[in-house]
Amino acid sequence: QQVINVHHWIGKEATPDKYGACAIRAIELNVRLGGQCRIYREVEGEESALFVSYFEEDLEYLFGGSETAFRKVEEMIWEPRLYQICRLVDREDPHKENEFYVQKVEMMGDILTHDDVYVLDMGTKIFQFNGKNADIVHRHFSTQFCFQMNYYHHRGQALRILLEDDEALDSDEKVYDWDVFWKCLGGEVELPHSEKVVPFGLAVNAQNVEVVGSWGIPHVGQMEEMDDGCEGESELQ
Repeated sequence: QQVINVHHWIGKEATPDKYGACAIRAIELNVRLGGQCRIYREVEGEESALFVSYFEEDLEYLFGGSETAFRKVEEMIWEPRLYQICRLVDREDPHKENEFYVQKVEMMGDILTHDDVYVLDMGTKIFQFNGKNADIVHRHFSTQFCFQMNYYHHRGQALRILLEDDEALDSDEKVYDWDVFWKCLGGEVELPHSEKVVPFGLAVNAQNVEVVGSWGIPHVGQMEEMDDGCEGESELQ
């Protein structure tokens, strides 16, 4: 019975995906030929005498080929973003106050006040800063915003870190979290108290914010990539 020799040759700069695929093809070829083949693995510079004997002249190695067959996935560099969650105030209906809007603001500590909630998205970590004057409804909406942003932007893999205004730094973990937060915003600052309110109608029209439900929670399908060029404008459309 005739014996067929199957040689698969591997260049010295070949990547694992290539010589792995080459070995698989050699086995597949053996199967197609009835399983009677002798399979030889040849490596550049260490070829067997049998393999070299197939060539009339000396072996000559040529340049070329692809670097790898793997699809390269470049690591995405996430640019930190700071969002302010503000309460909408309807001057015609003072009792209608549990609606909010979100806008992206500059990355600086001077933006922060005791009255609002701020969300710092750092990619792997999402910091939620609760101003001491923000009530439980305000904080609850902000928490839902964090969860939605984490789900749609980071596949739920970001770590949410809660920072309470004027909280006691009673652990090394808290000290570290605050240090990371302030460094990202250019350094720690003393927060002013803001009395500014946003008229309900003006915020909806001028900021192009769609208020949905009693808490103004945005449609989940509308969490889109937020453009850095939209400074001072609402990011939820």
